[in-house]
This record gives sequence, structure tokens and C-alpha cells, in this order.
Amino acid sequence: DLYLDKPEPLVPRDLRLEVTERLNFRGEVLTPLDEVECRQVIQIFKQRNVNSIAVCLLHSYANPSHERRLKELINAEFPEAYVSLSSEINPVFREYERTSTTVVNARVMPAMVSHLTQFTDQMQSHGVGARLYTMQANGGKATFAAARQKPVHVINSGPVGGVIAGAEIARQVGCRQAITLDMGGTSCDVALLDLGQPVMAANSQVAGYPVQIPSIDLNIVGAGGGSIAWLDSGGGLRVGPRSAGAEPGPVCYGRGGTEPTVTDANLVTGRLNPDYFLQGAIRLDEAAAHAAIRAKIAEPLGISTLAAAAGILAVANATMVRAIKLMTVERGFDPRDFTLIAFGGAGPLHALQLAEELEIPTTIVPRYPGNTSALGLALADIRHDYAATRIELLTEAEPAAVEAVFARLEAAARAQLAADQLPAAAGVLNRFCDLRYYGQGFELTVPVAGPITSQANLAALAVAFHEAHRRSFGHANEGDPVEMVNLRVSAAGEAVRPDMRDRPVAAPSQQIPATRSVFIDQQPHICQVYRRSALPAGATLSGPAIVEQAGSTTLLLPHYTAKVDPIGNLVIVLEANDGH
Repeated sequence: DLYLDKPEPLVPRDLRLEVTERLNFRGEVLTPLDEVECRQVIQIFKQRNVNSIAVCLLHSYANPSHERRLKELINAEFPEAYVSLSSEINPVFREYERTSTTVVNARVMPAMVSHLTQFTDQMQSHGVGARLYTMQANGGKATFAAARQKPVHVINSGPVGGVIAGAEIARQVGCRQAITLDMGGTSCDVALLDLGQPVMAANSQVAGYPVQIPSIDLNIVGAGGGSIAWLDSGGGLRVGPRSAGAEPGPVCYGRGGTEPTVTDANLVTGRLNPDYFLQGAIRLDEAAAHAAIRAKIAEPLGISTLAAAAGILAVANATMVRAIKLMTVERGFDPRDFTLIAFGGAGPLHALQLAEELEIPTTIVPRYPGNTSALGLALADIRHDYAATRIELLTEAEPAAVEAVFARLEAAARAQLAADQLPAAAGVLNRFCDLRYYGQGFELTVPVAGPITSQANLAALAVAFHEAHRRSFGHANEGDPVEMVNLRVSAAGEAVRPDMRDRPVAAPSQQIPATRSVFIDQQPHICQVYRRSALPAGATLSGPAIVEQAGSTTLLLPHYTAKVDPIGNLVIVLEANDGH
């Protein structure tokens, strides 16, 4: 792309300074660290009022001694500066990605430390003595002390909570293959659960900068309740990525918004109840939504307001369908083999039309869709990831040497869990290995079952890699040699899992016998309206219907049946023997 706008370097050229030292790829010292030169460089940073320093030395993943000594010198000469070592932040090979990750960590560290410190002080001033945690991109949570040292792990962690909640819901209902769809006000976040576990990203970026940390693979698209509908220069209807946000928000909020949004379209088509949005906390202005869609979309296209609103929803749905296909079809997965778990404030309104398009047989709407991401934050384990690079063919690797690396990583993991004040019995350590065919430029991560004590254990890793390659790409080259690249250990301090079956049954008198007309598939349908709080476990509903609750609304299409399971989920399937 000749017109690609590359991100500006995070560190100006005149602040990228070198020191004399050199290690080889085995970690052997070729040139000792020149400490006199190091002190001179530190003084330059001090004179330039640098407040955060990233230390990235060649091959430090194989031997961190030079970087650690540099940190000691910085702490002695310039104690007020924050320091990020690449051998601590991202101790694996590939120099550019390791450096980029460390620089991003250094860039956000001052702001993150300040924010966490202020938050802690505010909580203590209000008498809150609970331990405080923050979410990480890997799907686990971290103590504030750990997050202060490695804030890069917190970036892009917001949407991850919903995936963790989705995984727990899938576990409790016995589902091993699922797609999580979190549609909120600004975006729609799609993730995949394969064999019950979130699929992790091999590589990720933050604002265009490579970040090489374990993270849940998310496809985020600009399709949310606040996504703005507009016409391009050719008269084509577009939705997003611009969003009205919460302020001013959709036109129907009555807060000064003038651009029609997905929420306005849901209101105009009858999907939303103007009198029951957030249980009536906000009265939606249906007339204003009609006027905005008519003026900005319908009249320029020469169609009715209702048709324009339906078109807005269709375009938003198409964007989300593409996002799901990217995570499934383009990776060799068939969405028909998955269950869709839809949440977020807007997700349940759109879920069934996505499932219908993709022929997904079962859709689950959690008990509290609008709070599902928050539930995931509470359910997340404390998690820390450790890695070491060891590049060699499995057939040439020495089992005892490989086991020694795993043992070293596990010792570091146990020490961190102890620093988190977790009892030893609460920690669970899992081993993984990044593998590739000899000559490949990318790796696949496979789990390692048990200790590495023999060549048979290494041969089993090769078999697991062939299967992982076949699952990911549809083929495996079982005759080709397999190369080990990185060894990994994930340490989890397991959180207490609540029993979500403890569901109070509302009194029947809370149910409201009501109907309203909803525009679905280019025609009006009379829908029964239910209050979700009044639906006991075992209740069965037939579409077309609307299920309203405080933080979300669920649209049940014609020909679909929903049943409330013991956890309180709405489990929705196509009616049996239906020709639709």
C-alpha cells in the first residue's frame, strides 16, 4: 500500500541511544558491557528529562545479565526514571517485535502507574480494603503491583472479559465450540472458543505497533448501537465505523445527536421499547429517530423511513457476519459446528439474524447480557505468562535440557503467584511449546502434557503439532522435521466459580401481557413481549417475540424457540422440522 500511513515512531531518533556490548544467539558474551558508556547515556536521558527508558539489547532473551546490570546503573544514576527490560517484558527472539513490545510498555508505564496509584488511593479513602486487580489481554487478571511492571499486558484487555464469561457459560452448558459476540455501543467484538478455550492471537498490534504478548484473538468491527449510518459519494448506505458514542449518543437519546445510528434503526423498526430503555431510566424519542433516518437516509435514497431503518440494520448485520466468517470460515472452521453466545447491550437484538445467515444451530443469550463482560472480569483467574526461546529440531533436542527450561519458567511462575499472595495449592501451571515445520516463518502453540523425560515425549509434541497444523490450515506435512522455537508456562491462580444456577424465580404477576409490531424481514410481525425477570427456569417461548430486561433486549425471530435453562440463559434454536 503506497498510501499507507505508518504510525509515528514512539521514540524520536535522537533518543535511541546505543551502548557497547554484544551477546551471540546462545547468550555467550562476545563484548562485555561498557559501564562507563552506559553512565554517559543515562546522563543524556536525564538531561533530556526522559521519564521512562526501554532497554533492548541484542539476544538478551538468551542471557539477561547485561540488561539487568543496565537497570541497576539506571536505578543508581537516575532513580526517578521508569525502566522496562526486554528480557522481562518479552524474553523471546525476533528483535523488532521484542523491542516494539518493550517500547510500548515503557511508553504507557508512567501513565499506568499514576492511574493505578490514584485509583488505589481513592479506594482506600472510601474505606475499600479489598485487593484490586486489572484485566489483561491474555484473559487473566493481574494485581496492581504486577500491572505496574508490565502494563503492556493490560492494553486492549477491555473486551476480553466477555470472552472469559462466554467460556464459563459454555463450560456450564457443556459446549466446547462457541463464538462469542459482544455488541455494545461502539463496536462488536468477536472471539472463538475452540475445545472450550479462547483462541489466542499469534501476533497483535496496538495502534499499528507490533506487540508480542499472549492475547485472546479478537476481531473488533465498527458495528455497535451508536454506529452512525451515512451515505457515501456513490449513494451507498454505510454503517460505522464512526460512532455517536455515549455523548451525544443516538438521536433518540435526546442529547443533541443528529446522525442516525443502529439504535435509532432498532427503535424505528419496533425492536426497542421507547418506554422501557434501561427499565425506563431513559425515554427514547421515537419521533426524532424517525426524522433523522428520513432526512439523512430515506429521502436521499427515495425509500420509506422503515425501509431505510431496515437497511441500516442489514448493513450492520453484514459487517458482523463478515467478522464471524473471518474468525471461522477463513481459518478452516465451519460456523455450523459452533454455538453463538451473544451479549452486550445490543448483541441479543441482532444475534438470531446473524445465526440464521451463518446457519448456526444454537444461540445462547446470557442471563444478564449487558453485564456479561463485567461478569468475565470477576470470573477471570490471576494469570502470568512466561517464555524462553530455544530453537532446535525436536529430533535433536535433549529432553533433560528442555525439562530444565520448563522447570526454570515454573519456578518464576510460582514465585509470582506467591508475590500475589496466593496459596501454592491455588496455582495451576500449564506448559506450552511454539512449534513450526523447519523453514517456516511462523509457529503454532501446542500444549505440553507432563514432564519431558524422553525422546518419546518430544515425539508426542510433533504429533500434537501435526494435528494443530491440520486443524488450522487443513493439512499437515507429517514427514517434515518439526522445530521447537519457544517454551512457555502459563500460571493461573484460579478464581472461585460461582454457581450460576442459583436463580430466583419471579412471581408470575410480574409478567406483562403485551404485544407490539416489529418490522422483520421486510414485513411487520406481531410479537409477544416478555419481561425476562419473570421467566422462570424451564420457560419456553416461540417467536416472533421480544424479551426485555434492564440492560438489553432480545429479538426472537419467527420459527425460533427459546428456553430458559437452569442457569438463566436463553437457549434459542430453530423449531424442529421447520422448512424456513
